[in-house]
Amino acid sequence: GMHRDIWANQYQELIKDDVNSHSVRKLQSSIIICCLDKPVGEFVNTDRDIGAERVSNVHRTLHGGGTHLNSANRWFDKTLVFCIAPDGGSGCYLEHSIMDGVSSIALTNYCLSQRDILDSLAASSCDEDLENLPEIHPLKWNLSSSLRSSIITAGQELDKIAARLGASCFFFREFGHTTLKSYGIGSDGFVQLAMQLTHYRMHGYHTATYESVSTQRFKLARTDTVRSPCVESNALAKIFDQKNVSMHEKAKLMRGALDKHFQQVRMAAAGQAFDRHLFGLRMIATENGLPTPEIFSDPTYSQSCHFRLSTSQVRSPFAIHLAFGPVVDDGYGIAYLIRDRDILVTVTSFNDCPTTDHDLFAATMEKTLSDLFQLVLALPPPSKI
Repeated sequence: GMHRDIWANQYQELIKDDVNSHSVRKLQSSIIICCLDKPVGEFVNTDRDIGAERVSNVHRTLHGGGTHLNSANRWFDKTLVFCIAPDGGSGCYLEHSIMDGVSSIALTNYCLSQRDILDSLAASSCDEDLENLPEIHPLKWNLSSSLRSSIITAGQELDKIAARLGASCFFFREFGHTTLKSYGIGSDGFVQLAMQLTHYRMHGYHTATYESVSTQRFKLARTDTVRSPCVESNALAKIFDQKNVSMHEKAKLMRGALDKHFQQVRMAAAGQAFDRHLFGLRMIATENGLPTPEIFSDPTYSQSCHFRLSTSQVRSPFAIHLAFGPVVDDGYGIAYLIRDRDILVTVTSFNDCPTTDHDLFAATMEKTLSDLFQLVLALPPPSKI
């Protein structure tokens, strides 16, 4: 819950003590941290209740649910943290500054692929195996009154953050990657277009949209940005719900928007996007005491970087709900996973923002995915050649 600069100062104060420094090193040198959480509520695992169950797990994994639940049972600076509840619900969060979702989802997919092996090992274990486990030693801390006061303040701030964040999950089962591919439609571009149309349906305007694209083909590279909105998607949004416009005309604009998105993704993955480049130039100016280039104070540039839609996807054969918060106060964080036969989506927004509504966005997007697919059916059949 602390601002990073404040935490950096408190961190230096914390490790002045040898006992604290030893405990911090143990945390930092570990491969992962595993948090054994206390229960946050009971949910029945049925289709009717699956949204509530998943939303509960999203909150528990992202921030712990507040200090009265599991937020104090975390070390948020750790790169990888696994959170496991008594009811079997589990999640993994990562500290994003040194790692991207591509790496963490690869690890998660591997762990989930080994479930049968782990179950058989657990079933065959005995008391003797448990006795041979390494001895567990609690980490010790010497906390001054100043540090204790800072911990209380940090907890209060974290509780505010946890209370602000709202989330909604849905499991779209009408189609997935396989069906869209059979019609010659790129599934990622299709979902991105559905998000833009959803925002237009709710708010009446097109907005800046951020989509993360991996640039890992380059040494030491991370990600860059695809700005999904384009002239074609804006034109489609304006006529999407107009009954006097033919399906053929709408389908033509949809195809143009999807083709443009495909080109943008290819360019970004090949290092041809501009956001990281401009960020680098801005940091060079800042670090060298140079005047900030005028483009960064231009209102148009500032508006283009106010990402009310911040989006990202991962690839997994498992039913995983990725989640993250909005990057602006009046925005949405939209994480999605496209599987062969279904699509999983998590939408977040801030509860104290009067202009956003994560529940309504999720419900509208679910309908928009179905409506947009009707335009796919209006397209000429893909060539078999």
